[in-house]
Order: sequence, then C-alpha cells, then structure tokens
Amino acid sequence: MTDKSKIIGHLAAVFTIIIWGTTFISTKILLEGFLPVEILFFRFVIGYTALLLLYPKKLKVTNRKHEPVFVFAGLCGICLYYLLENIALTFTFASNVGVIMSTAPFFTAILSHLFFISEEKLRLRFFIGFVCAMVGIIFISYNGMKFTLDPLGDFLALSAALVWACYSLLVRKISKMGYPVFLSTRRTFFYGIIFMIPAAWFSDFRLDLFRFTHSIYLFNMIFLGLGASAFCFVESSGFSIIIIGDYEPFAGLTEFQNTIHAVTDCEALKIPTAGYMRWMRQDSRALFMRARIFAQTLAQEISSERKYLLLNGKDRLVLYLTQAYGKWEGTGEYVLQKTQAQLAQRIGMNVRTVQRSIRKLEEEGFLSCRGSKLCISQEQYEKLKAYRETDLIH
Repeated sequence: MTDKSKIIGHLAAVFTIIIWGTTFISTKILLEGFLPVEILFFRFVIGYTALLLLYPKKLKVTNRKHEPVFVFAGLCGICLYYLLENIALTFTFASNVGVIMSTAPFFTAILSHLFFISEEKLRLRFFIGFVCAMVGIIFISYNGMKFTLDPLGDFLALSAALVWACYSLLVRKISKMGYPVFLSTRRTFFYGIIFMIPAAWFSDFRLDLFRFTHSIYLFNMIFLGLGASAFCFVESSGFSIIIIGDYEPFAGLTEFQNTIHAVTDCEALKIPTAGYMRWMRQDSRALFMRARIFAQTLAQEISSERKYLLLNGKDRLVLYLTQAYGKWEGTGEYVLQKTQAQLAQRIGMNVRTVQRSIRKLEEEGFLSCRGSKLCISQEQYEKLKAYRETDLIH
C-alpha cells in the first residue's frame, strides 16, 4: 500500500467518523417533524437509490449460505440499530446517546473475541485504553452541561450499541465473501428496508412528502441519506483484498504463470516480486499472516482431497459437473462436450461406474441425456449446487 493510498484511506475514515458523530444532531432535528421509523425509512431509501445509481449492477450470490448473512446484517445494522437509536433520542439527550454509542467498539471486541479466533487476546491495556477514551468522550460531550440520566432512553442506546457490534461482525464476514462493496452494501440496505415495513405498519407512518418543503428537514434528511448512509456504510464496509501468486516466490521459483478468473468486478494491483519479498522479510507480522494462510489453504486442500477419495462415482460426477457449468461463460442450457471415457479419466472412475452415475443423476432430475451428450439447464445446475453444498461440502 502506497503512502498516498494510506492517506486517502485515513481521510475517508476520519470523514466517516465526523459524519457519524453529527448524525445524532440531525436526527434530533428531524424528530421534531418525523417519527423515528419515518426517518429510518426515508434516509435508507435515499441511500439505496444513490448506490443503485452509482453502481446499477445486480449482485449474484455465489453461495446460498451467504444470503442469510446479508439478511441479518440488514436486520441488525440498518433496522434494529437505527430504530433503537432514533427511539432513544426521543427519551434522552443526544449527548447521552453519543456517549453510550461510543461503547460499540468495546462490545465488538468482546463479541469478536468470543465468536472468532482472534489474533490477539484482550489484554489489560485494551480495557485501560477503553476507559480512558470513554472518560475523554464524557468530558467533551458534557462540557458545561448538566449530566442527566434517563433509564429507558439510555437502555435503548446501550441496546443499539450491542446490536451495532453484532452488525460489525456480520460486515467482517461479508467483506471476506469477495463481493463488490457497493453491491454488498446495497443488498444490506435492501433487507434493512424490508424489515422496516412491519415497524412502519404498527406505527403512525406517514409518507407526507410536503414536510420536505422545509429546507432544514430536506437538508438533514439528504445528509443522513447520502452522507451518513450511502458513503459511510460503503467506506466502513471495507474492501476484500486477496493476494494471488506469492506461493511460487516463497518456493524459490523464478518463473511462473497464473490464470485469474474473477466472478465479480475487481481491480488488480501488480507488485514486483522483489519488492513483495523484501516486504515479507522486513515485516514479521505480515510474514506470519501469510504463513498462516498458506497453512490453512494447504490443510483445506488436503482435507478436500481425502474427502474426494471417499466419494462414490455419482458424487464425484456432481462435483465435476458443477465446476464445469460454473466455468462456462454462457447462459441457459450447458452441453458437456466430453465422452464417457474422458469423464471416467477425469473423476478417477471406470466407464461402467460413470454410466451408472449418469443414469442415477438423470433419474433424479439433475441432468438430461441427448444421445451421448449430457445437458444441464440452469434449474438443474441450481439443483446440483444445492446437493453439493448440503450433502458433499461440510
């Protein structure tokens, strides 16, 4: 990472902090003319529309297990968090909410330590640093003001901080899925808006766009929709970075070739081998992280190879067919251009086993036979993928 990119990244993070730090004030102003759920709905519809206009492509989920993560992220980070925060602001001061919400990183660290294998343990300095930071925030927030507690409002704000911690862990998981950040953020917004509908139904929700003729309401809603929602959520979601092609330099190979096929839009940054290896030699932490990733990858590959040896002919054929269809760049029906002898050689079985496996898959509706050709429709491919993920991948 260059110094310029570091500066841009830090400036974006600071800008996000400034915007999110002032959302309490904007929300407090809007609460004079809007219900909490109305503010929530309008700001995220604006944010969703902005992301759709900026990046009008459709997110194609590569694994059906990813979809529930987006659902819960929308529920926690978009619906519950902001609903709790907005309702809390109707019972207590914005300064109280601001201070209590500052505990979110503390909850995030605790939950991360409990549910993820952290690289570092939570040491005493973490708790000391958190207390010092909280004391500083309290002094800044209540400078010259009377400190007043409101049990209900403060409890709602604390609940919002805990929900945000859950959302942070879900975003961490989403960032590792490899989807474009604009599309993953927009999908999260979509589910958040869906979950708002029941809350709007049970409240006195009013569309009443006439309220936006008041410039102060219009400005603050646009600020929350474009700045605090669209920009800040994209920036805070981060970008998935994958290093490819460094196995060979570590193995001492001077010449090698890699083929990369990206399923989603991405950008590639080429780093000279000499510079990359110099970085690894000088940065023991980075070297340790890469060594860990190498070991995990090799362990997964060895485990997969062992499982593959135990699979019968039908299951091996399912794996091969899903991989072949996935690599195919067309749409609709896929016709496999291989003979049964070639399939037998490819999956490590004899021809008679391949013939029996094809008959079983055809009987179960996974494929269709036209003469000597195997044909797979989009619907059959989805069925094959579902079988692979539920019965073969553990």
